[in-house]
Amino acid sequence: MSINIDNAFTSAILAGSLALDVVHDNGIYSYWNGSAYVSVQGVYTPDANREYCEITVFPASTTPYSLADSDENRGIYQAIVHYPADTGSVAAKTKAEAILALFSPSTAITSGGQKVFIMNKTRDGGRVEGGFYQIVIRVEYRAYTAR
Repeated sequence: MSINIDNAFTSAILAGSLALDVVHDNGIYSYWNGSAYVSVQGVYTPDANREYCEITVFPASTTPYSLADSDENRGIYQAIVHYPADTGSVAAKTKAEAILALFSPSTAITSGGQKVFIMNKTRDGGRVEGGFYQIVIRVEYRAYTAR
């Protein structure tokens, strides 16, 4: 799998200026300072009064696309929006819809020359867990990589 697939999703989220802290994989996060994202290395500590989202790419399969030189990669990109519990669902659902708007089916996002094609997108209805109201967003993708 190409690391550029992960980078395409991360770049799309950060370029979306969603005004949410973004927790990446393995001890990296980007916090919203009011006008831009600032990336930090270290463990993100959630604040019960501050919204954030966690992002992860789940590669699902790699199959040959051609016999000579390319593969088809499929997977799911997931973002979990966390809003303080007991503050209603409208703000969280609105933010979830803003994230979904960044990924239109039948379009591509890119990073490092790698195109990632959006196949479909969904969100759940939300739930309270660990002091936060959470909404899970999933985007199915397809990408063609060189072997």
